Amino acid sequence: MLVLDAASPGVLRQGIDEGWLPSIAALEARGRSAKTRSVEGFYVGATWPSFAMGRGPAHHGIYWLDRVLPGTYRMQRAGASELVPYPTLWDRVAATGRDVLVLDVPLTGMNAERRGVQVMEWGVHDAVFGYGASPVSWEAELRSRYGPHPAPPHCDAVRSPEQLENFADQLVRGAGLRAQWTIDLFDRYPEWGFTIQVFSETHCAGHQLWHTHDRRHPAWDPEGPDLIRRVYRAVDEAVGDIVDAVGPDTTVALVDLHGMGAAGGHSLLLREVLVRLGYETPQGVATSVSGDAAAGSDGVLRSLYRALVPGG
Repeated sequence: MLVLDAASPGVLRQGIDEGWLPSIAALEARGRSAKTRSVEGFYVGATWPSFAMGRGPAHHGIYWLDRVLPGTYRMQRAGASELVPYPTLWDRVAATGRDVLVLDVPLTGMNAERRGVQVMEWGVHDAVFGYGASPVSWEAELRSRYGPHPAPPHCDAVRSPEQLENFADQLVRGAGLRAQWTIDLFDRYPEWGFTIQVFSETHCAGHQLWHTHDRRHPAWDPEGPDLIRRVYRAVDEAVGDIVDAVGPDTTVALVDLHGMGAAGGHSLLLREVLVRLGYETPQGVATSVSGDAAAGSDGVLRSLYRALVPGG
């Protein structure tokens, strides 16, 4: 199973139809395809745990890494044991006695007792646990033979146009390296029964490079390169290399769990609303706050409620 993390279905369809994603197009042509529907009404952090465990947020209780503590406005980050409270799909496969290769699946932690190999956070968008691998010997060998992922561990940042191009090239190299060490593992574990490899490069590209592709985006530059296309083509090539390596007798599933697009919505205006109402300061401006607001976030929200709600 090859998974494109947060790839845009629209970009994938464009690349298939226009011929610049030939490997993905070939899979679609000779297999079956269907639309996927992500977990609705929850933040994207619920997607991977729901997929891995085959249970919705109502069962596993995860809607994002940071959760509001009941009765407060304070946030608390979920721990490793909270993210995967039930067996995953690959745990169930391993329980049948087959080796599984679980490679860079976000937000699922490590299970050292599982048969086969696990690589955790070699290159992911949402790094929580830190890099690791099981068996431990592979943890060191992966880094020594292939190095760390060329992109930074946390891919979201403010970058200049030149830095964005460099970042895109890092993602391109990362996708190629990912294919190389995946194929290496196939040779080491020829009797593997299930493999899942996740390409985080599409997720990082979407967050940082979307405006280079989307003509409706206010930052789109008609003279600039389409860096989304550059990264997607590299991932397509990596997918093709892996599919060729496993051969025609292996069942391959290519999955896109949730999509990508330009950020939008009323929530992006909240900070500016608070600034104009006098309950927040503009970024980069230091000031003092008196009254209820000085008591912290609870006081700010109480003051805002009283100002906006008659009789509040």
